[in-house]
Amino acid sequence: MNICTIGYGRGSTHDFESSNYREYVYMEAKLEPWENTEESLILLRQVVCSKIGLSESVTELESQRESLSTELAHILNRIEEARQRWSKIESFMEKIGSAVEFDPIPF
Repeated sequence: MNICTIGYGRGSTHDFESSNYREYVYMEAKLEPWENTEESLILLRQVVCSKIGLSESVTELESQRESLSTELAHILNRIEEARQRWSKIESFMEKIGSAVEFDPIPF
């Protein structure tokens, strides 16, 4: 297969004072027979994303996703620990309530 033209488009949505503003950029490039298609497409993506002001680094996005999933796992672990501690506190309060009669006026 001989690819002569490649294209890439990207849209951006901004919200300025409750009005939707969309910016679309689409570019095409004619390739010479000696050019590598994959490298040219990566370069075209970078140019289109720089026109809109977006970053589209796949490795950066994957590392961000990995760090967010690690942080989420840590937070879920902390939530489970807090639930276990709260259940211990509730059982302790029930034991105290059954052993001692509650007096709303302590004096």
